[in-house]
Amino acid sequence: MMNKICAAPIASLLFLAMAQTALYAQPVLPASTIPGPPVAITHVHMPLPAASTRQADPYLLRDPDFVAAAQSAVDMVYNLEFTGARRLMAPWKQAHPDHPVWPFWEALELWWTILPDLENTSTDELFINKLREADFRSDRLLNRDRRHVDALVIKALANGFLARLYSNRESWYQSLSHARVSLNVLFRLEQLEPDLPDLQFGMGTYNYFAAYLAEEYPLVKPLAWMLPGGDREDGLNRLRMAADSSAFVIPESTYFLGHINLNYEQQYDLALHYLQTLTDRYPANGFFRRLRMRAYVNVGDLNRAAILIDSTLSDPDFSTDLPLQEEMNAVRARIAYMHLQNDLALEKSEKALSYSARLARNPNERRFGAMATWYSARAHLRSGHTDEGKRYLRELNSRRNHSFYAGRARELLREL
Repeated sequence: MMNKICAAPIASLLFLAMAQTALYAQPVLPASTIPGPPVAITHVHMPLPAASTRQADPYLLRDPDFVAAAQSAVDMVYNLEFTGARRLMAPWKQAHPDHPVWPFWEALELWWTILPDLENTSTDELFINKLREADFRSDRLLNRDRRHVDALVIKALANGFLARLYSNRESWYQSLSHARVSLNVLFRLEQLEPDLPDLQFGMGTYNYFAAYLAEEYPLVKPLAWMLPGGDREDGLNRLRMAADSSAFVIPESTYFLGHINLNYEQQYDLALHYLQTLTDRYPANGFFRRLRMRAYVNVGDLNRAAILIDSTLSDPDFSTDLPLQEEMNAVRARIAYMHLQNDLALEKSEKALSYSARLARNPNERRFGAMATWYSARAHLRSGHTDEGKRYLRELNSRRNHSFYAGRARELLREL
C-alpha cells in the first residue's frame, strides 16, 4: 500500500516530508488533479532576527529535564497510556500553562483515536481545533521572540499533522498549504538550531524523498524549481539521529526508518527490525502490530503474517480493539483463501464483517468489510456454493461500497 504514494511524486514528497504520520494510510491524489495553483517550496536563506532579550518565555527544548520527561510521556502516549503521560507532564504544564505544547499534546492524544480507524471522521474537528490553537500560541510566542525554538518546533509539528489529516481526507490544497508552512518553519529552524534532534525528523524525511524522487521519477526533474535538493544518505542519518534523541518524534522516526527500508531501500530485515522495535516498545498499541502484519503481506511473507495475526487475535488485551479485529480477521481470511482453506476463510470473513457492522451502518463501505465480503464470496464460489457466492457479490456491487472491491464484484458477476 505504501508504494502507491509514489504515484504522485511532488505531493507525496510534501506529505511524506512534513506530515508526521504520513505512513499510516491513504494513497495520495495525482499532483495534476490538485485544485488551485501550485505551491512552491522554496528554500530561501533568511537573515536571522536579532536575539530577544526577553527572559519570560523559557526554551523548554533546551532544558534536559523537560526533554527527558517529554520523551517518557511521548512513549506513554504511543503506548496509549494517556493518563500516565498527562500526570508526568502536569508539573511542566502548571509552570508554563500558556506554552503551545499543551494544545499540541491534546491533539497528539486525539491522533491515536483517529489513526487506528481513518474511516471514522468524528474526532477530526476537535483534532484540527487543537492543532490550530497550538499554531496560534506558537505565533503569539514568536511575536515576542522570533527565535523561540519551542514555538518553531510546535508550529512545524502542528502544521505537519494538519497536512497529514487533510491528505487523508483528500483536501489536497489545504494539505499542501499546511505542508508548505511546516517546511518553511523547518528551513528556518535549520538556520537557528541545525543540531536540534526534533528538526532532524522533518529534514531527514524531506532530504531522503527529495533525492529519491528526483532519481527515480523523470517527471520530477522539470519541476525541480519547486523542491530544494536532497540527499538519501543524509536523510537516513538524520532520521537515525531523531530516532535516538528527539523529544517528540522518536516513534515517528523509527517508523519512517522501517518504511523507507521496506519500500524504497529493499532492506527487508532492517525494516522488520524497526517495525519490531515499535511493537516491542509499545506493546499495548495494536496499530503497530497491524503495521508489521502489512509489511509481511507486502513482501509476500504470508506465513509470518498469519502467525502474527493468530497470536494477536488470541490476546485478550486486543479483544476490544475493533479496527484491529476487523482488519486482522479480513487479512487472515485472505491468507486462508490463498492457502485453499475455504472453511477458515469463511470463518474469518464473517468475524471481520461482524466488527465492520459495529463500526459502520454498511460494513461494505469500509475497506476491510468489503475485503471480507469479497473473500467470503470467493470461498463460497470455490466450494460450489454458487448462489451464496453471488449473494455476497451482489451485496458488494454498489457504488456506496468500497470502490475497489465493488468493481471486482461487478466484473466477476458478469463472468458467472
